[in-house]
Amino acid sequence: MVLNGLSKQHSNSGGGGNYPVYEGSGAFKAQGAASSIVIEYPTTVNEDDIVIIQLSISGTGSFTTPSGWSVINNNNTSQMPTLSIWKRASGTEGGSSVSVATSTFSTATCGIMYRFSGCISTGTPFDYIVTLGLGSRSVTSINYTNIDNTYNGLGVALFHQDDNVGWTNTGTDGYTEASNQQTGVSSDLRIALQIKDVDLNTTAGEAEYTATANDNTVATSILLKQEL
Repeated sequence: MVLNGLSKQHSNSGGGGNYPVYEGSGAFKAQGAASSIVIEYPTTVNEDDIVIIQLSISGTGSFTTPSGWSVINNNNTSQMPTLSIWKRASGTEGGSSVSVATSTFSTATCGIMYRFSGCISTGTPFDYIVTLGLGSRSVTSINYTNIDNTYNGLGVALFHQDDNVGWTNTGTDGYTEASNQQTGVSSDLRIALQIKDVDLNTTAGEAEYTATANDNTVATSILLKQEL
């Protein structure tokens, strides 16, 4: 699976060498059929951190976005429903959890929450959502263009596959693997995160995984914006 990102040339009006920072995650959660899944916050969450939840279902079903969260990508399909959501933290959430309701699904679901610091403290903290849709594949590519000329950024690539086959980070443009989780439930699922600092006047480049087998895949790419 491949995500390609192209960053437009920036002016020198912003940046300053700082980037949003990936600070870690809460515990990975995987389970069989149920009416909800409880996702844990990281132990430490500070005011104005951006937290992102990444969720997958193996089989049919859908997720309901919990109150206070906003959708990055909601892929409610019959093959592998996925949901990625975000919110700006108040700073009191550390060590707690959030329940995400699901409709009836056939086999398994999983999810994890990531924490990012150093993002803009007002408005939507990212630009240029691009989502690669479903298909049975081991390597896939999409492109997005960053047209913002103010902010350094953190490229964030969220990967989902309806299997737990081996994945290899085969990108050559500097994206690093920050998390790679697989379930041991029923037909299995895998979700992963890759990140990269993106300077002004540079390209975001390519985030890529190559799987050892074809299966349903979804990938979403965003660029988190720095706090100026």
